[in-house]
Amino acid sequence: MGVYQFSPNLPTPINVGSTEQTKTGNLIVEGVLRLGQFTTANAPSGTEGALYFDTTDNTTKIYSSSAWGDLAGGWDGIIPNYTTAQRNALSLVDGLIVFNTTDNAVQIYSSDVWRNVGAKLSLAATCRLDGDCDSTHCINGYCCNTGCTGNCDRCNIVGSIGICTDVASDCTGNCDICSSGNCAADDAVCTGNCDVCLGSGVAYNCAATADGVVCSTCQYCSGSGTAYTCTNTSNGNTGYNCTAEHYRCDGVGTCTNPTTTTCFNFCPPSSPYKICSEYCLTAGYVGCTAGYWDTCVCTAGYERACTLNAISCKCWKYLY
Repeated sequence: MGVYQFSPNLPTPINVGSTEQTKTGNLIVEGVLRLGQFTTANAPSGTEGALYFDTTDNTTKIYSSSAWGDLAGGWDGIIPNYTTAQRNALSLVDGLIVFNTTDNAVQIYSSDVWRNVGAKLSLAATCRLDGDCDSTHCINGYCCNTGCTGNCDRCNIVGSIGICTDVASDCTGNCDICSSGNCAADDAVCTGNCDVCLGSGVAYNCAATADGVVCSTCQYCSGSGTAYTCTNTSNGNTGYNCTAEHYRCDGVGTCTNPTTTTCFNFCPPSSPYKICSEYCLTAGYVGCTAGYWDTCVCTAGYERACTLNAISCKCWKYLY
C-alpha cells in the first residue's frame, strides 16, 4: 500500500453538509451549477451578493442594497418591486424608480423624498424646488400655499407648516411689527412726546424728531430707547424757533427780547474818520462797551469810522 503525501496544491474538497465554507481562489465548475430555487414569497434572507433562482418571476435574483433584484443583463420592462421597508433601505440617489408593493404605486426618488410618479407634492410636504409642489411654491423646504415673499413671513412654523405665516420676531427693531408679511413702523410703541418710529428692512427703531418739528420754541427732542421727550435748551441759545433778531432762549422754554442799555457822546467832534471807541464805562465817557451797537453813520470804506459832525451818538447792548 502506498503512502499518501499531503500537498498544499491539492484542491480543497467541498463539503456536503450545511456548514458555511469559504473557497479562496477561483471555483471552476465543469458542468452545471444549479442555484437554489425559491418563490418570490419564500425568498431566503439575503446577504450582499447572494443569488437564487426565483420560480415565481422565472429569473435569477441577486441580493444588493438590502433587497433582492433581477440579475438580468437587460431591462425586461419590469420595474424592480420593493416593499416600503425594502425601498427605504436602498442606496438613494435622485432618479431611482421602483414599484412600491406596499403602496401599489410607481415611485421616484427626487429632491430627497419618494413621490408617486405623475403626482406632485401637497401642502406641507418637504420639497427642494417650486416644481416639486402642486402649489408651485417651495418655501423654507416645504410646499407652501403662497409665495411667502415678505421679510417676516415663513412657511416652516410648527403648527402652521405649509401655510405662509407672519413672524413678529423676525422684525428686529424696538418699534416694528410684522404686517402683511413685511416689517413696518409702529409709532404707538414710541412713548415720548417727540419720538417717531423710523427705519427700513427688518429694523425700525424709535428716534428723536428734528428740532422744532414737535417740540415748542426753545426746546429740543432728546432721550433713548422708546421714550424721547422735549427738553428746554440752555439759557442764551438761539435757534429752536427763537430766531428774531437778538432774541434768546431763557432756559425755561421761552424766547425773550433782551434788555438794552444806552450811552451817549459815543463819537466826539474831532478829526474825521476817527475809529469809534469800544468802551463806554460811564455816561460821560466817550466810547461804547464791546458788544454794543452804535447808531453813528460811518464813512464808506472805513469800518466804524464816524462822521465829523456826529456830536451825540448813542449805542446800546443787549443784556441776557
